[in-house]
Amino acid sequence: AQGGVDMSAAAHDWQLTATAHAFHLTLASLPQPLPGFDWHVLARGDTRHTVIEQLAINGFGGSLHLQGDYQHGAPHTWRATLTAQHLNPGVLFPVYAGDIGFKAALSGRQGTSPRCSLILKSLQGTLRTAPISASGSVQCIPGKWVFKDVEAQIAKNHIQFDGHLGRKARFDWNISAPELDTLWPELSGTLDSR
Repeated sequence: AQGGVDMSAAAHDWQLTATAHAFHLTLASLPQPLPGFDWHVLARGDTRHTVIEQLAINGFGGSLHLQGDYQHGAPHTWRATLTAQHLNPGVLFPVYAGDIGFKAALSGRQGTSPRCSLILKSLQGTLRTAPISASGSVQCIPGKWVFKDVEAQIAKNHIQFDGHLGRKARFDWNISAPELDTLWPELSGTLDSR
């Protein structure tokens, strides 16, 4: 790894640049160690906020880029955009080899009324040679998870749902899965549910 920290003339201002090559990470929850990947980060900040101008990760057959900021005031807030290209889930789960890209936005707030949201603007690619696409959003607010316009398609299998989960749950969904074997090799048959 290599990098540096630059403290500017202004009090409490900082800038960080760091790069690592063939970085290895092992997580107990994964079936095998993560393969080596390269990453580069450029960040800056002061006592009021932190800005990630660029976090780039190259590995898993593709690349992942994040930009965002974190406000240190009360309440603490954060937001980020995440873009991926040519990721291959088969690196970790060989049965799900593919080529996936996506664009997402994340935001949140800490404090007395914490909340967070994830908006999957688009996901496109292939999974086990089948075309895949997805979009939708999920929001976490105190006591409730809210799902809106969640939609996914793998080959001819399609799911769409909206709803919320908390003390009470309510969902509206539409599932049409005439090719279950494209979801998992050991499945067969069809599924339709509304």
